[in-house]
Amino acid sequence: MDEDDPFIGHVKERLLDHRDQALYPGYVLYHFLDLAVARFLQVIDQIADRIQALERQVFATPFANEIGREIYRMKTHLHELRQVAEAQEEAIKTIRHAELPYINAETNPYIDEVASRFARVPAALDAFKESLSAIFDLQLSLKSDHMNVIMKTLTLVSVIFLPMTFIAGVYGMNFSFMPELKWRYGYPFALLLMATVAVLIALYFKRKGWWGETGTKEK
Repeated sequence: MDEDDPFIGHVKERLLDHRDQALYPGYVLYHFLDLAVARFLQVIDQIADRIQALERQVFATPFANEIGREIYRMKTHLHELRQVAEAQEEAIKTIRHAELPYINAETNPYIDEVASRFARVPAALDAFKESLSAIFDLQLSLKSDHMNVIMKTLTLVSVIFLPMTFIAGVYGMNFSFMPELKWRYGYPFALLLMATVAVLIALYFKRKGWWGETGTKEK
């Protein structure tokens, strides 16, 4: 590891604050591991914040294709992090149980504490994968719900216009023996009849809760 690495600098700062521990390799190892775990946990917090932002974005813009692409990218990133974390976890377990000359009764509690904290990392990464899958399923569900609402609206509009089209078709046949053709008020009557039918159908749908009242149960 390069001595100019900021990570080395942070370890040196810690050891300067604990000069009595700088002479013991076990404590130096502890500070290295502790800072490494702190970095992992910081990344975990950042990922958690991003997942929460994705959840809010799904409800705000369920049709955004970018959400699916972002979920795919994050899953790939989580898979890579999981492999690194798994190797790190195995290394810490080996240090805990190995008979190393610089690990003793005084440093063991510190190493155990680091191992306990790091155990949160793999568990969090696995939970994040499940959360991303749930977000993706949620987006598909919201898309389906929106499409169902659109199809429902189009169907209801079609049903309203169907009898109006029938009435217009009847009076558009132009047979010779149709009294309404020579009736002075035949045209306004036809329009009024179509409007009345449309309003009655719309009121029927509203009463059934099929239109304008999404919370109303079907009767």
